[in-house]
Amino acid sequence: EDIVKLSGLHMAQVQGILQALDEMEVWCRPVYPAGEVPLEDGRVKFLKICQIWADELVTSYIGNEFASGEPPKEALIGWLLEMYHYIKDFPYAIEHAAHHATGELKTVLCRYANEEKHHEIFVLKTLENLGLSRAEIASSTPMLSTRMIGFLMRELFEIEPASVLMMAALLEAQ
Repeated sequence: EDIVKLSGLHMAQVQGILQALDEMEVWCRPVYPAGEVPLEDGRVKFLKICQIWADELVTSYIGNEFASGEPPKEALIGWLLEMYHYIKDFPYAIEHAAHHATGELKTVLCRYANEEKHHEIFVLKTLENLGLSRAEIASSTPMLSTRMIGFLMRELFEIEPASVLMMAALLEAQ
């Protein structure tokens, strides 16, 4: 009833959503003594969550529309420019997480950040093939929404550095 009041949805809709979540077993139920979730249970739950999000991304990812040839070239160029900025920034967001990590996770995140650096070169070359110069691309400014993704990732990674791994699983799914 509280969800109905807060969301403005009908009771049947809320019940359907709750039933779907229950079937996917994404509820966090207090079934563990002392509140500690066994490592394997947590791993399985996080993998399931990543798969759900990845499946959703596959069906709603704007990049898929460009394969059909429907959006105009200008839309493709705009999207690629934003991808260029996002891909260029992602390793630095991972480094931010590494600064807040400890132990083996810190080592993994440092290595991952280094492996992700300079991947924007592939988008850069594609944009050049579409007629933009390196100077135009380098001097372009990302949209506020693209910049916000970077800020939000850093905020999340600072709170929980291991969340980089879930984010990577989600992004690599595409």
